[in-house]
Amino acid sequence: MLISKNTPKSEMIKHGNCKTCGHCCYFTSGIVLDEEIPQLANEFKLSEEDFKTRYLEEFTKLNTQKHRFKQLRQGSAPHGRCIFLNVEENKCTIHKIRPLHCKISTCDHHGEDAQKWFDVKHFLNTEDRNSVREYAIYTKLKEPLPGASLEELVPKEKLEEFIGGMEND
Repeated sequence: MLISKNTPKSEMIKHGNCKTCGHCCYFTSGIVLDEEIPQLANEFKLSEEDFKTRYLEEFTKLNTQKHRFKQLRQGSAPHGRCIFLNVEENKCTIHKIRPLHCKISTCDHHGEDAQKWFDVKHFLNTEDRNSVREYAIYTKLKEPLPGASLEELVPKEKLEEFIGGMEND
C-alpha cells in the first residue's frame, strides 16, 4: 500500500496490521485525539476530566498540543510503556477501543509512513509559523509522503513568510 497525504482514514485503519506484540507499547503510548476522549471516558465510566487526569498526559509535536496515554517511566527515562499495556500478557488492555493512532501504528514496513500520515493530518498546522518551521526540519530528516511537501501544503507567499531566512535563525 502506498500511503499519501490523501489516503483515507478507513484505508489507514484497514492496513494498520497490529501484530499485538506489544513492542510499540513498551516504548511509547498512543496519541488520543480530542474527539476520541468522550468515548474512552464513557467506556471507563469517568468524566472526560477524570479520564484525562488518570490516563492522559499532554504531548506537543510540530507546535501542536494533543494528549497521549500516560507512560510508565523507569527513573528519569524519557519514555516508558503505555499505561494500558498488560506486561504479563504482553497485550493492550483497551485494544478493542484503542484510538486511531494505535489502530494505524504498526511495526511493519508501513509504520513509518503511517506515523507521517498521522503527523500531517493531526499535528501540522499550516496556519502556525512554528508548526510549519518544525515540519520543514522534519522533512529534511524524513522524506515527506506524496502530497505532503510544504510546497504542496502551504501557499508560496505564506511559506516564504514562515520559513524564508530560517537558516539565519
